[in-house]
Amino acid sequence: MIVPFLEISFRHGRPFAAYLHVTSLVPVASSSEVLPGVILDRDADGVIIGLEMTAPETVSCEDIRALLRREGIDVPTSELAPLAA
Repeated sequence: MIVPFLEISFRHGRPFAAYLHVTSLVPVASSSEVLPGVILDRDADGVIIGLEMTAPETVSCEDIRALLRREGIDVPTSELAPLAA
């Protein structure tokens, strides 16, 4: 297991995509949209690998934390802080 980390991609100084890695870097077996613009990736065993945010400016940190808490994953608010910037 890895420590969760957030990657944000920018175009013209504005965020256009983000990915929150929450577990080991393994291949994605399935993906599903769980919130508008938020895609949840799972491995072959159904374990969450990460969350893709196709419009990071529309997703709140609390929405992401609540979604992950329901899956038993706690991500520190500090790791998601760039989403609120």
